[in-house]
Amino acid sequence: MEDDPEATAIASRAKRILHIQKVTGLGGSERHLQILLPRLDRRKFDVSLLLLTMPSHPIDEYVGFFRDKRIRAEQLVIRRHVDPRCLIDVSRRIRARAVDLVHTHLIHADLYGGLASRLAGVRRIVSTRHNDDSFRRRSTMRILTRLSGWTCARVITPSRYLTDFTRRLEGIGPEKIRTIPYALEYPIGVKGDGIRDEIGLGPDTPLVVAVGRLVEQKGHRYLLQAWPTVIASRPDARLLVVGDGPWRARLAEEARALGVTDTVTFTGWRRDVPAILAAANLCAHPSLWEGFGLVLLEAMAAGTPIVASRVSSIPEIVLDGQIGWLVPPRDRTGLAEAILRLLADPERCRAMGEAARRRVLETFSPERMVRATEAVYDELLARAPTAPPIGPGSTPN
Repeated sequence: MEDDPEATAIASRAKRILHIQKVTGLGGSERHLQILLPRLDRRKFDVSLLLLTMPSHPIDEYVGFFRDKRIRAEQLVIRRHVDPRCLIDVSRRIRARAVDLVHTHLIHADLYGGLASRLAGVRRIVSTRHNDDSFRRRSTMRILTRLSGWTCARVITPSRYLTDFTRRLEGIGPEKIRTIPYALEYPIGVKGDGIRDEIGLGPDTPLVVAVGRLVEQKGHRYLLQAWPTVIASRPDARLLVVGDGPWRARLAEEARALGVTDTVTFTGWRRDVPAILAAANLCAHPSLWEGFGLVLLEAMAAGTPIVASRVSSIPEIVLDGQIGWLVPPRDRTGLAEAILRLLADPERCRAMGEAARRRVLETFSPERMVRATEAVYDELLARAPTAPPIGPGSTPN
């Protein structure tokens, strides 16, 4: 097949955008890029992805997703937190591709990608701050994140909370920060009937679902500790814990110690999360901190009300009393009471679910997120790539 001259001409005019990300598994930032990158306007942007990976964490499926979308995705091994060889390799790849703008994601990519871009002569650097991880408050990390912020021309956050967090922690001025909420590629009309059949539940059995990585941040242990109170009032209720991670064995042991293994099921990772959420009476999300929480949007799209922690960005997404209930983090009693409150009121559940679906469709659309991100790129690419001094108080363009 002969090349299309018009398509070739368009590609030659497109600005080269390189996204750099450290990846160890499929989480919120990874799913965010799966939604964002394929939708960027290819007439304007030639997008590619460089993934910093560890030998013990293969991500072939994630790479394959982008290659199927005809987005160039490459892996580069990072062997340790401090890896000069990786820094040199990233800089060489940026220079070889004649990149116009670099967009980094997560702390390793922020540090290595920002410095490597400078070494390669690229000054248009964007970073998305995806989370309010507790390690960012440590003195050494505060210095490193401030350095990363000073090298950036723009910083994107997915919530007002993260914008304030980033400004306080990193000292970045408001003129550099853009708040662009995550979006969801939501399936329409997904039903959960088959899920209940698969796990042997009838249509009237109360089902609570928690979806997420099994790590300390997600607060599953407090949900498990709340569960005996729930089943004391609703012995027919069932809890489905969907996901995997380093805390799985610990959480399974906690369930055994609490005597709830007959009402709690750990499913591991599942590809049918929308159907699982559609099958549930409610979604529990007891995070201790949360940059955004895409699973909240998934539950809302499924029309499933939410019980979540009143922490970090969650109150911007889950409107308390309208699409679910919020409780303090680590509050096992509050979790149990909120879950029981919803299970006891099916009509309230239905109304909250409908309000949740309307909110996700109106507020968290992929088109809105993509246009706002492209506006950041357009703003920087229209400017000369100047390089002012890097240090406190400076504002790179």
